[in-house]
Amino acid sequence: MRICSNEPCIVLLTEKDTWLRVNGKEPISLKANHMAILACENNV
Repeated sequence: MRICSNEPCIVLLTEKDTWLRVNGKEPISLKANHMAILACENNV
C-alpha cells in the first residue's frame, strides 16, 4: 500500500485497541488492526 499526501501527516497502524491524546485534547479511540491518518499542521 502507498499513501501520498501534500500535507504533513502521521500514519498509525494499531495492533491492539489504543487511546491517543494529542496536545492535551480529547483522546481518540483507535481500534485494533486499523489504520489512522492524522494531519499535523507542522507541529511534528
